[in-house]
Amino acid sequence: MGSSSIKITAFLAFTLCLVATPLGAFLGSYGSLSPNREVTKMFEAFKVLDGYRYYISGPEEMPRGIIGVKKEYAVQSDLWREVNLEGEGLERYVLGVRGNVTEMSNFPYGMEIIGPDGTLIGYWYSNVDTTVVRMRGDSGVEIYPPSAGRKGTVGGGGEG
Repeated sequence: MGSSSIKITAFLAFTLCLVATPLGAFLGSYGSLSPNREVTKMFEAFKVLDGYRYYISGPEEMPRGIIGVKKEYAVQSDLWREVNLEGEGLERYVLGVRGNVTEMSNFPYGMEIIGPDGTLIGYWYSNVDTTVVRMRGDSGVEIYPPSAGRKGTVGGGGEG
C-alpha cells in the first residue's frame, strides 16, 4: 500500500468514527413493532389492560389504528386521541378498525410496540404493520399512526 492509500484509509476511518457516534445515538432512539398473535387475540377479545392508556387514530367510528401504551410513557403526538374505554369499552374501536378492511387478506392484527432497548412500551392494532416508534427522553414516545393512502386506502406510517 502506498502512502496515499494509507492516508485515504486513515481519513475514511476517522470520518466513519465521526459519523458513527451521532448516527448510533440517532438510531438508538428508535423502536419497532413486533407481530404477536396473542396481542391480536387480546384486542379481538376486547380485553382492556390495567396500567395502560388507549388511543385511536382516524375517525372515531372507524379508526385506522388503536394503541395501548403503558401509563409510564407519554404519547407525544396530536395524531392519536386518548379514549375512555368505559361503557362500550374497546369493542367499538376494534370493530371500527375491522370495518376499514377492504380485502380478506388485509385483516388487522396485533403487534408489540418495542423500545430501542427491547422494553415493551405497549400494543398496536391495525392492518398496517409498519410505523415509526421514537423515544423522546426517558418516558416520551412518538408513534406514527397508520395513515390513509391514495384513494382512501390504508397505508403505512405518516400523517393520520
